[in-house]
Parts: sequence; structure tokens; C-alpha cells
Amino acid sequence: HVEAGEIKDVKVLNEQPGFTPIENIKSVFVSSGGAVWLSTNTGVYGLQKDGTRLHFDRYDGLANDDVNAVVMQKDTLWAASVSGLSRLLLMPSSPTNNFYTYITRLSYREKDQPRVFHIIDSLSHNPRILIAPDATLIKVNMAGIDYRSRGNLTYRCVTTEQLPPWYWWTSRNLIQWIGNGFADSRDTSWVQGGEINFGAYLPSGAYYLHILARSNGGNFSPSPDEVTIVVMPHWYNTIWTSLLIWLLMLL
Repeated sequence: HVEAGEIKDVKVLNEQPGFTPIENIKSVFVSSGGAVWLSTNTGVYGLQKDGTRLHFDRYDGLANDDVNAVVMQKDTLWAASVSGLSRLLLMPSSPTNNFYTYITRLSYREKDQPRVFHIIDSLSHNPRILIAPDATLIKVNMAGIDYRSRGNLTYRCVTTEQLPPWYWWTSRNLIQWIGNGFADSRDTSWVQGGEINFGAYLPSGAYYLHILARSNGGNFSPSPDEVTIVVMPHWYNTIWTSLLIWLLMLL
């Protein structure tokens, strides 16, 4: 990133999520709109000015993933590979396009056993899923039904940590809630690849997820999806157990 002749930021794209395992970037093309297109040994990558990443390979119609050169003209992508010349018509979604966002499933591990909830089969608009205290590696998968985007969807994920039901309150829940001005804490992230990974461990609490898909044309789905995940605490971690211990000590 260069600004006013000064280098502000340097990033190695091969080390960024979603770009591995690129071994060879053969050519770079900058379209009139400012997007950067890379021809690589694993297909064509497009870097939009807003940070959106697009990826096209043989499953999207390229003759071969090993692309030597790429040219973008309006909404048409030309890619020259070892197997010939490919032409992809990248039609942007219409602003009135009514494509849907879906939270498809939630998975985690409990005592080294996989657990899977197929949320898309739920009859509830905002299903509430209870997860055991020992759950690890919690993941949420998403999908958007927009065929023009060829799977290159970005998801806006708003995660709101709420107070769980009173009987599952822990000292951490209350301290965080009070420290946030007696309000829920909220975090917004942009996800590519259709999967949110909460890491090895998610603290006990209630997490409300509001997911909205965005097409590669920049249009948002008018139909978001929601789910509430409640990670239950161990009984001995609740504030009620702590209060009971204090009362017994005072007797």
C-alpha cells in the first residue's frame, strides 16, 4: 500500500488466508475499476478495492488451473492456460436479486467425539442450540444461494454476546456485562469461505449470530439468517455455587 509516494503497508499475499497454496504468480492485470487480477498455478485470483477476494478455477469453467495470463474487460474474464483460452462472463448480481443467506450447520468436538447440528433443517427462524461445557473447536457453516457469484460470497457476521439464562450466570458473564455498561457486547467480522471458526475454546455464555451474505457484485442478501449458541458452564463455575460456598463459610 503506497500513499503520497510513501510505503504504508506491505503484505505477502501468499501468507494471507485463502491464498495458499499459491506457488507461482505468473502475471498481474489491473482492470479499469482498480481491481487486481492474478494468474497463478491454482487459478485466477481477483483482489477488489474493498478487500474482497475472488477465486476462479477449473470448477468455475477454466480450462486448467495453471493460468499463464489474465485479462479483464468489463464483466468478461479471459484466462490463458496451458490447456487453452477460457472466457468467463462475470455477471454482477442485480440490486433487486433476491438471494438467501443460510446458516447450514454447527459442529464441535465433545470428549474427542464429533457433534453436528444441521441448522438448515430447523423449523425455528432463530434456533437456540445448547452446547456442553467441554465443547471445543466450535464451527458454524454458512451458504448463500446466488448462482451468479459462483460461490465467491462474503459474509457479514455480527456476534452479540448476551447474558445467558440466570441459572447459568458466571462471574465472567456478569463482569463483562457490567463492564460494557450493562449491555451486550457486539463484534462484526467479514468472513470468506463460508465458515466461522471460534477457536479451540469458547467461554460459557450466550452468543447470538446474525449472518448476511454479500455477492461479488457488492449486493447484500435481503434475507439474513440467525442462530443463538448457548455454551453451558460447569455447575461449579456458576455464581450460585460461589454464593453457596460463601454462605457456608459465614455460618
